[in-house]
Amino acid sequence: TSSPRASELIAQDPLTSPRLWQVREDEEQLTTCTFDDALVVTRDKQGPYRCPGPMDQLTDFSMTVDVRLRSEGACAAMWFRFVKAAGYIVRICPEGFYVGTHGVDDGTTVRVLRTMAFATPIPLDTPTRVGVSMQGTTITLERDGQQIGTVDDETFAEGRVVLGIYPETPDHQPPFTVAFNDV
Repeated sequence: TSSPRASELIAQDPLTSPRLWQVREDEEQLTTCTFDDALVVTRDKQGPYRCPGPMDQLTDFSMTVDVRLRSEGACAAMWFRFVKAAGYIVRICPEGFYVGTHGVDDGTTVRVLRTMAFATPIPLDTPTRVGVSMQGTTITLERDGQQIGTVDDETFAEGRVVLGIYPETPDHQPPFTVAFNDV
């Protein structure tokens, strides 16, 4: 199967209530994916967590989403071309984007392919429009409509898009909270 043409809208969700993304309260992982006029992800420990969303398998796509980093040390995360426990990941942190692979070989390892530092950090609890585009082997990232950088990699060919949290910050203590709107 192939993905729709790049100009074809395949999913749109204000993320203000369960629709394409769903509520999850994971007591074992100390994480919740809930709705409060946004998809709010709260994690009471370090490490990544993915919220349940659409299962569409995409190859080439472009997507934008409003992200708010609502607590110190919180980084939002977007996985794409993600199948089972492996795919690409972009961590959206106050100081920049971290683009990498997640789960190659062992299902857990994150390998950063490129760090894209911001000229000015993302302020706490301030909406920032994040764009991710995947065309062939090229990943392009944008912040508020401005291209931040690109990465070329051919590890993954297709998979789904996932939203979540990845607070890998030893300097800060949980809980960590991020919010998403208007995907």
